[in-house]
Amino acid sequence: MGMADAGSLREQAKELIDRRDKLEAQIDAIAARLNAPGGGGIRESLVDKEGFPRADIDIPKVRTDRHRLATLHADHKQLTGQIESLLLQIHAQAKPKEQTRASTEAVTARTSHEPSASTPPTTNATESAATSLTSAAAAAVPVPDTAVAANNFSISPCTAATTPSSTPFAVVDEVTPGSPAEADGVKLGDRLVSFGSVAAAQMVEGREGGSGSRVPSGADLLKHVAAELRGSEGRGVKMTVVRAGNVVELVVTPRRWHGRGLLGCHLSPLSRGS
Repeated sequence: MGMADAGSLREQAKELIDRRDKLEAQIDAIAARLNAPGGGGIRESLVDKEGFPRADIDIPKVRTDRHRLATLHADHKQLTGQIESLLLQIHAQAKPKEQTRASTEAVTARTSHEPSASTPPTTNATESAATSLTSAAAAAVPVPDTAVAANNFSISPCTAATTPSSTPFAVVDEVTPGSPAEADGVKLGDRLVSFGSVAAAQMVEGREGGSGSRVPSGADLLKHVAAELRGSEGRGVKMTVVRAGNVVELVVTPRRWHGRGLLGCHLSPLSRGS
């Protein structure tokens, strides 16, 4: 069977994104129920200080909700991986077609506009090819054509082209309601590109250009994120994520609150190329 065309891949990606949106709605509903008064919480103990089952909550219901939430998180992570794989396939198909078209345009430009002493130089063919490739990457996945700014975050269109500076290395798979992360605009499913000084493009291990140099894995980078987080309590930290095809710039402030951690969200590493 031949490789699916870009249109078919985009339809598949859209269907998976719709399914993921529905999962996120279910996750939000269950998390809100668990974190409501008498809900039992997402990770809180089900026994009191004396070791007896808590009498203020419906323990069987809490366990059922927690199990369902864990299942939904696993499904969400799987869907996110499938969506990212489809986007990479769409971009991979678009790139060679545009390279061929750009080469044809370059040949036509050279034969139609021979330079002479009295004729100013025409647009460089390489620049024309680069423009065509950039346009193709932008067209690979439909995204909004406007930028939006808010108090602590900004949103701008993101093309399907993946560069080291925009490579996500982790995904937000849990945001606790009422947490600093939620208050600062972090959303479930956000794919982390950078946190403070930590980014895949900047955290190259080994000597630059040496044979031992490598870009660390998502798990490696999350260790650096944890260190950056601990050292930034009470201070705003720039956080860049990819959300629904857009690059979103956030400013989050790690701080003490009634829940666990300084932000109240959980990150899982993304495998390289996912």
